[in-house]
Amino acid sequence: MVAAPTVPAGTRKATIEIVDITQIPVTTGERAGKMDYIVTVRLPNGRVYFVRIPAEELNLRDPETAKKVISSYIREQIGDMLRLIGTKLEIEL
Repeated sequence: MVAAPTVPAGTRKATIEIVDITQIPVTTGERAGKMDYIVTVRLPNGRVYFVRIPAEELNLRDPETAKKVISSYIREQIGDMLRLIGTKLEIEL
């Protein structure tokens, strides 16, 4: 089996649209009772994904810092997938 080629981190850029931001309570785990933001993003291929960010880390009143935090969480949570989008694979049949 041939390993899928990957694009190294930091070598591709994508314009990602923030579709929605909503706040929800955390109901399980050690953060139960705290709040998270769910950021809905649309990728260039039209697909929509959700990124979860602890509310204490995202200050929506500071847009420039918020963009950096959101970008960081997108890279962390769906970055590997984004680097593979558009990759062509050659497989044996």
